[in-house]
Amino acid sequence: MKESGDGDLPSRHVFAMVKRGGGFNAEGAKEWEWFELHNEANGGVTIVWRGVGPATGDAYGGVSTGGCNTCHGGAWRTDFAFSPKLTSMLAL
Repeated sequence: MKESGDGDLPSRHVFAMVKRGGGFNAEGAKEWEWFELHNEANGGVTIVWRGVGPATGDAYGGVSTGGCNTCHGGAWRTDFAFSPKLTSMLAL
């Protein structure tokens, strides 16, 4: 899970990934499904979108033509789990 932004919970952006298997997302980060979640003021969480990337017209990381697969797709050595810290550790 990745949470960005400061402030109260409902104003933050939350993204998550779940391993699906079965050949899901075969053209991207193989077998991973992506989610954008929204923290509700009452403590609940709702799904904004889910699938192989952001909904049409939506953006991830401020890049309207990008998506989760853009960064994670190149991280095959770590089963598509990507973070700058993990990448720097693998470079050693």
